[in-house]
Amino acid sequence: MMTKKEINRLMGIEPTNYEQENKNNMAYWFPLLQMIRMRIPDTILIHTGVCNLAPMIDNKEIPGLDLFIERLRSAVEEIGLPCFLRTGMTSAKHGWKDTCFIESSDKKYLISHVYRLVEYSFMANIIGLPLDFSIWAIRRMIPTYRLFTDFNEMPIAKERRLFIRDSKVVCNHPYWPADCFQRRHAEEKIKELQYLSVQDNDELKAMAEYVGDYFTGYWSVDFLQDDKGKWWLTDMAVGERSYHYPNCEILNRMNTESNKREEKNVGRE
Repeated sequence: MMTKKEINRLMGIEPTNYEQENKNNMAYWFPLLQMIRMRIPDTILIHTGVCNLAPMIDNKEIPGLDLFIERLRSAVEEIGLPCFLRTGMTSAKHGWKDTCFIESSDKKYLISHVYRLVEYSFMANIIGLPLDFSIWAIRRMIPTYRLFTDFNEMPIAKERRLFIRDSKVVCNHPYWPADCFQRRHAEEKIKELQYLSVQDNDELKAMAEYVGDYFTGYWSVDFLQDDKGKWWLTDMAVGERSYHYPNCEILNRMNTESNKREEKNVGRE
């Protein structure tokens, strides 16, 4: 069987940085967050084992599917309903009630959600091989103060994305850009969603820099605020592979400096 690198080379696709891709997987960063006792949702990780879910897309029979779904169902019952489902790489949360939001442990219900996440994993990397879906997670739902709903009934609450480099915060942005929603929402709700107090900013900075002490390099770190005002770390990814506000002055300065370094390196060749 050909490797990802060999297939991409054959198809003329720009090589993927597989070291970065592997670091984006929850299996890489989540165990370390547990070890350092970061505030994270209770989570059970499940490996598909010998069960290859890819043929689901073609409605083919999946050997081992019943066992995998039973392990998933057991984790759902242990965490409690409702709960959050994702792969190691994505939750497809814009599909919310059809993808990551779990409110039943029924077998057919779980299979339908697994199918949609596998389907999204193919679509998310359509020019190459799909995002990895060998690792799955069942997570305890964090109770939040909902400002409004969007994206297939998803409750929208305060979230932030911080970028860190070598244990220092580079920048701090609202997770949800004001113009990203499918429906129109009251301006005051959008302002409240994006507002960040000095106290919250200081707390997030301290949490992100603590994480940065254990993760070298450039990372994005996502936080969600619960209904009591506490912040929870929900996701991480390599900074170069994360969405960043295009008008961020710090990002533009970093890109300019990076381009200058590349030009110098080219001149030496």
